[in-house]
Amino acid sequence: MSSPSEWTLTLRRLGRVAPLALLVVAINAVSDPGQVISGHAYERRVADILLSGRHAAGVWAYDDRAVQRLYAEGLASAPEVLVLGSSRVMPIRARDFAPRTFYNASVSSATLDDILALHELFASRGGGPSLLIVGIDPWMLQPNDTMTGWQTLSAEHERACEKAALTDCDKAPILAGARRALRAVVSPSYFQASSGALLGRFVKGGAGERRVTAVTDEDAAPDQLLRRADGSLRYPLDFGKDLEQGRAAARIYGRDFERGQIGFLPPRAGPKERFVRVLEAFLRTTRAAGTEVWVVLAPYHPDAWPSLSAEGSMITQAEDALRRLGAASLTRVVGSFDPGRAGCPNPAEYHDPAHPREACLERLIAPRR
Repeated sequence: MSSPSEWTLTLRRLGRVAPLALLVVAINAVSDPGQVISGHAYERRVADILLSGRHAAGVWAYDDRAVQRLYAEGLASAPEVLVLGSSRVMPIRARDFAPRTFYNASVSSATLDDILALHELFASRGGGPSLLIVGIDPWMLQPNDTMTGWQTLSAEHERACEKAALTDCDKAPILAGARRALRAVVSPSYFQASSGALLGRFVKGGAGERRVTAVTDEDAAPDQLLRRADGSLRYPLDFGKDLEQGRAAARIYGRDFERGQIGFLPPRAGPKERFVRVLEAFLRTTRAAGTEVWVVLAPYHPDAWPSLSAEGSMITQAEDALRRLGAASLTRVVGSFDPGRAGCPNPAEYHDPAHPREACLERLIAPRR
């Protein structure tokens, strides 16, 4: 049993920490620059801009799943071509599929649960898609407790699982939608953004506050992230511009992978059968509904690849499983995690270790259009 003096010491320590914790919570709640806590007003603004046919410049710190739901609700029918996946396929654009209607509904840190939910979200609008392009990443065939953004779309996810008679689907926790706001309230990293926005609002007359802006020129705001009207993403023009710095970062990424320091990419873990079954069922039911499906494997940086493809790598195991699945389900598999096999061996074709540039992705899909 602890002595009274130990309890007193503990209470004193908590007393010193509590004011700082309360300050973080208070500033995050009052400033809330991404409107994560106060609701989806920011996401509504982004969705409305895209629905108007304009581009959204300066997007940041927002729930892109909520944007996709709000955008889909504004459509009379689904686009003819729909792209689903993570940020690794976000640069795929409408011009690659003109004149068909198109939308890239990819979201950051997407999981297989996101793929199911987003497809349900758009397919429920009726009339499409006739072509579904699905970017699958190695981590999508693994359990993942850190990428939980899909829970914003838990209702759509549940409907998708029911339609495909999937008994292996993940289950969203109770009050899943409120958890992101709770995390933001106590987040030190969100506190940095909140305090900066607060400073800009009250000290600099709003000059330091970051806002999403509607633009008609896709080359506008070159120093900001821009979500185009077709849903595709344009990175700041100087992102990954330093070639040698990018190559060094890719080698570090590869070494971190080999050492097991990238949590969502366990270096030697094979694909889990449960996730393979879920993906197979999704592909089967989607094709049965008359939709053509392409599975896209976006390549990794060539300087990272020697480490990412070491013997027994989970990344090469995932690609082997996806190719077998594609052959068994008569689904076209496009590209490769291997930059050489994908036809993107030039280090200049990458923003960073995991994100190929637009030109690389265009070449992957060009022969199939």
